[in-house]
Amino acid sequence: MTEWNPRGYVIRLSEPALIYLCQTGLEAYSVAHQRKGPRRELETYGLLWGHATPLTDGRTLYAIDMATVDTSAAMDHDSVIPSLQALELKRDIMTSYWPHLTFLGDFHTHPYRRVDEVLAGNLYAFSEDDRDSIEGQSELWSHHGYRVGLVLTIACLERASSRQDRWLIDSVIEFTLGNYRLWLKAYVAYQGEHGLRLTADDDQQVLLDCPSLLGLQGEYTAFGRGKPGKGHQSPI
Repeated sequence: MTEWNPRGYVIRLSEPALIYLCQTGLEAYSVAHQRKGPRRELETYGLLWGHATPLTDGRTLYAIDMATVDTSAAMDHDSVIPSLQALELKRDIMTSYWPHLTFLGDFHTHPYRRVDEVLAGNLYAFSEDDRDSIEGQSELWSHHGYRVGLVLTIACLERASSRQDRWLIDSVIEFTLGNYRLWLKAYVAYQGEHGLRLTADDDQQVLLDCPSLLGLQGEYTAFGRGKPGKGHQSPI
């Protein structure tokens, strides 16, 4: 398991992974499920796959290339319980056939009725139970190489909105799809003195980057400068 990197982290979410999170989260939120108990506004759960890259400025980049949903997870209004067997099976599949995609962590959703409810309580962050499900099972998750946790929070607006997508803080992106308001929050897991630890809700050393929502925001590290007719120059 990786130690804390004091230079910070970038979590970069690909467009295919974003699409999958949105489709999965909104289906569990809006579509009636063929099941006993609550049928809509359900939490859902899945796994994140990609790779880690050290950046030249010292930060660590976790690139999430793909997300998969756990169909075996027990879903409810305010909880979702995954099966360890699903993680072991999927890691085995990936290692055997797509070894370039390593297990990075997981995601789950928080469904709420109203936007003001979410904002009033900062409910787009991990709950205490969410945090304990990782830190309280430190040995298990360290063994599997858990490094990134995402939570996608969903609420309804009274009408469709054209508000521009934006960062609330570096690790939280707020965006809108029709009359759904969504918040995507990222955490990094690292090896602390007493086991696996997650970054704080307001940690300023975790940047969530999603170019398909916010565009290219600039350079991760210094890019060379060119002059007309002289081609590419070295970084300055």
